[in-house]
Amino acid sequence: MFGYVNVFKDELKIKDFNIYRAYYCGLCKQLGESFGAFYRLGLSYDFTFLALVLDSADDNKICFSSEGCAKHLGKKRLVVKNNSAINYAADMSVVLNYYKILDDINDEFFSKSHIFYLPYKSAMGKIKHIKSDIINSVRDNLELLYKLEKENCAEPDIVSDAFARAMMAIFSENRALENFGYNIGKFIYLIDALDDLEKDVKKKSYNPFYEKYGDNFEELINSAEFVLTFTLSKAAEEFEKLKIYKNYEIIKNIVYLGLRSKLDYILQKYKKSKDIEKEKCTNEKSV
Repeated sequence: MFGYVNVFKDELKIKDFNIYRAYYCGLCKQLGESFGAFYRLGLSYDFTFLALVLDSADDNKICFSSEGCAKHLGKKRLVVKNNSAINYAADMSVVLNYYKILDDINDEFFSKSHIFYLPYKSAMGKIKHIKSDIINSVRDNLELLYKLEKENCAEPDIVSDAFARAMMAIFSENRALENFGYNIGKFIYLIDALDDLEKDVKKKSYNPFYEKYGDNFEELINSAEFVLTFTLSKAAEEFEKLKIYKNYEIIKNIVYLGLRSKLDYILQKYKKSKDIEKEKCTNEKSV
């Protein structure tokens, strides 16, 4: 479900992109230092965004370091170091992946997720930077989410609300960010559902949009576009209320351009597919 929250690189200054990448690399290294190299597999742009926003809502000075990278041998990269927001994001990466693994195991007894269960259960015992009430809230909302999915909930707004509230809890490390986190979470869940629509239909897996609209493809896409666009506008509205001390242009780029470009790309994929289908039908009729 992760990987949708990223910068729109074409409209970002080089210096800002280098700073953004420094947070990404910092999170990668922190996952390795806190839990081990294996857990770097849980690295995503979404948790980088979490670290970036939390740190930017604090007036502390960024500590940079130039370090080597196992993936890019012989090259040094700018890395954000000694950063509480990155520590928190690394821990939260483990938490969300752990509960996703548990759900996969409950869903399918012989799931490959069993391979990851013991390592992530062990890692949960190493978490130091998250308050227990935040972890409990994340757990409870994710459990509600998985329950709604198993019940084939046909209301995208209801099922996405559960994931949004989990994200709200994650962002509650800074209370001013809660509503912003809620809308970002809602967007992530719904765009993932839209992106996976064709795959879910083929595999007969749960998809909230298909549960509600079935084969009424045009209404489904129009509704998804409306709710996702509205959610983006709410996220932007909450962003404008925030007091951001640094990295403003990077976060603005993600909220206004990065997220929108992801949505446009996925919508275009389905609209193009529909146009091809219409053209095919027209050709068949003419024959």
